[in-house]
Amino acid sequence: MKKTIFPITVRPIGESIIVVACSTCAAHMTGCTGHFISLNNQIPSYGEIFFTHARTMIVPGLVEECFWRKLALGNAHLWSPRSLIVNVLFTASHLLSGQILAPYRPGAASIFSSPTFLGLTWILGMACTHAYINSGRTLFAPVLVHSCVVTCWLTCLGGEQALSLLPYR
Repeated sequence: MKKTIFPITVRPIGESIIVVACSTCAAHMTGCTGHFISLNNQIPSYGEIFFTHARTMIVPGLVEECFWRKLALGNAHLWSPRSLIVNVLFTASHLLSGQILAPYRPGAASIFSSPTFLGLTWILGMACTHAYINSGRTLFAPVLVHSCVVTCWLTCLGGEQALSLLPYR
């Protein structure tokens, strides 16, 4: 039996992040992202990236993935009806998240209800499901994918600024 130092396969994590990154780039290049993705003029500090990533590993990463991948998904396969239903519910839950965050983050409700944001959320959910299933169903993989994507959006793609803005009418 072959011993490994790192207990999970890293490949599904990389594949999942690439799928989400390509989808986000395609949405941005076609102008579909509206106001919630924009390249920052300022490069974030390593400290800002580190603390944002540490925070997003817990919420939304660990909290959402414990529920949506570990509990709700169970032993379903990637394209099974259960997996697709769980991912639709995962996406729809972001509508509620936007409403909950709205008093603290004025732009959250309009961003989280945007069809493009919800489409990208669905892709992220399927990418996290892919990482979860293909890494031996370890929770670390989807948490890492989820938190890396959210950290990148918040620190490098204008997410913090978009969430702080008043909604567009």
